[in-house]
Amino acid sequence: MAGEKRSAPPSPQLDVYTHVAQDTQREAISHMDRLLKRRLDRD
Repeated sequence: MAGEKRSAPPSPQLDVYTHVAQDTQREAISHMDRLLKRRLDRD
């Protein structure tokens, strides 16, 4: 049946995109953390 394909897990391409997005998020967060800490140190 055609409708059953939708319940299948996401395609590998989508998985890679999600993984990369999470990686970028983590990097951005750690970068912001560093900036904030540097600002606090200056005060």
